[in-house]
Formats: sequence, C-alpha cells, structure tokens
Amino acid sequence: MRLNVNNAANDKKNEIFATTGGKEFNPELPAIIFLHCAGADHSIW
Repeated sequence: MRLNVNNAANDKKNEIFATTGGKEFNPELPAIIFLHCAGADHSIW
C-alpha cells in the first residue's frame, strides 16, 4: 500500500510503501516500522 507522509523538516509530502505481509491490517495489534536506507547497504544501522 502506498501512503503519503508529511515531512515536518521541510513541510513536504513523501510517498512511502508499506506492507502487511499478506495479512489484513489490525490497528489493535502492535506494529513494527522498518526503515531501510536508500543505498540498501545497512549503513544506517
């Protein structure tokens, strides 16, 4: 699913992609947010 997120630093809207792993999203359950860097080399970890 594609979501629009407001960036407070520069007041821009950014499109992000989210997935539920094939399961229906349940807002009552805890969620994990995984942020991946653009270089795909894990340099931000």
